[in-house]
Amino acid sequence: MFNEINFIFCLEFSLCCGNWISDSISNFYKTYKGPLFFGTTIDFESLAKQIPKNATTVIIRMGRMPYMDQSGLYVMEDVLIDLVNEGKMVLLVNILNQPKYMMEQIDIMPDLMPKERMFIDFNASMVWIKAN
Repeated sequence: MFNEINFIFCLEFSLCCGNWISDSISNFYKTYKGPLFFGTTIDFESLAKQIPKNATTVIIRMGRMPYMDQSGLYVMEDVLIDLVNEGKMVLLVNILNQPKYMMEQIDIMPDLMPKERMFIDFNASMVWIKAN
């Protein structure tokens, strides 16, 4: 019998989800690479809908998303609001300058995503998860 500590879904401009079992994670990846703009928002929304209902933590790894336009920004905001309203802990990892700037402009940061839930790299987010 496995001792489930946490269920994590990781949306990386690559995705991983799995169970914490004895401080290790089984990861399953789905990849979304590139900018988030009007032509790709449906793909992003589709990925977000695949997040399991029993996921307690969602890690969005943004290191492969160099650009976000206004359409992408509003879809990101909608996805984040939905996840937070579902009671999921959302963490942002490796946010590049242009998407960060866009999210700051409409106060996703820090209003919806407080600074303590943003990390420079994936390892830092995992350390935070283990500590919390």
